[in-house]
Amino acid sequence: MFLMMILYGTSIKNIIFFIIINIFIKVIPYYYLMDKPIKYVDIYVTVIIFIIFILWLHINKESLTGNIRIIYDSLLYDKNTTPIMNILSKLKNNYKHLEIV
Repeated sequence: MFLMMILYGTSIKNIIFFIIINIFIKVIPYYYLMDKPIKYVDIYVTVIIFIIFILWLHINKESLTGNIRIIYDSLLYDKNTTPIMNILSKLKNNYKHLEIV
């Protein structure tokens, strides 16, 4: 996704937000879970969460491919419609005078 964002000319602001979000939701949890063994209860909970997600998709008449398309469009074309990107964008707009990014 990162390479696609660069190729599609996504703004530097969104690329930086993307990197920050991925560090928080992927790198940091992986670092803390690296030395922990996987237990059966972990697998069961993951399957249950996935089933709940599939039920949510069905109840809301959504599709997995449709949600993936929304995420791709949001990230590649600077739409900021994904929840965390939207929050970061609003924070940046509210604190423009700080020149964070």
